[in-house]
Amino acid sequence: MKERIMYFLEDLDVRRQLGQPPRKLKMTNFVMPEKYNFFYFVHKKKLLKICQDCHVDVLSPVDLSLTTNNFYIFNLECDEYTYEYYSSDGVVVVDPSYTAPIVARGPIKFIDK
Repeated sequence: MKERIMYFLEDLDVRRQLGQPPRKLKMTNFVMPEKYNFFYFVHKKKLLKICQDCHVDVLSPVDLSLTTNNFYIFNLECDEYTYEYYSSDGVVVVDPSYTAPIVARGPIKFIDK
């Protein structure tokens, strides 16, 4: 029974319903490649921005609207998308009503899966 309770307490949605904050992320030896800070999942229309200060921004669903000389503009039509902020200390912020266009500079890794 104790294992089952622990299994449910590890689920983020259950923790939110119980009013508990997310668990702290475990430290890993993952090293972010310097070449990419942005990852765009084409089929899911999801943009990830991995920042050097140990947080991740997830924006979805956003369309790639325009590309020029290492600049990428997403959501030029100002459709609603969800902004999620995940920090390494367990802080999570979710706002489902963003509409501003997104401008990204630098190389983006496009993922087709």
